[in-house]
Formats: sequence, structure tokens, C-alpha cells
Amino acid sequence: MIKAEPGKNKAEEKSLTTQLQTVVSADAIAQYLAALRETYPVSIDRNAVTLAVTGRAY
Repeated sequence: MIKAEPGKNKAEEKSLTTQLQTVVSADAIAQYLAALRETYPVSIDRNAVTLAVTGRAY
């Protein structure tokens, strides 16, 4: 067993905290979007997206 030493390496602690916040936020957003898609099903017009982004039809 390796004993934890909180505060020993502040840079790694901050990096891990940032990574965990990012992952938790992304997961919460993904779950929210999945719930919205179940309630409000949509279809994507890929031609319209391509035209809007590139100015050319697909």
C-alpha cells in the first residue's frame, strides 16, 4: 500500500483537479444532451450544414 501525501506535489494536484473538472463537466453535458435528444428528436441536414460552413453544397 502506498500512503497518500496530499499537498506534496501542487502542480500534479492542480493538473489532476483540472482534468477531473473537465471530464465531469463533459459527462454532465453529454448526459444533458442525450436527455434532450430523447425528448426532442432531431435530424441533421448535412447538406445545409456543409453549405453554411463552406459556402458550397455537399
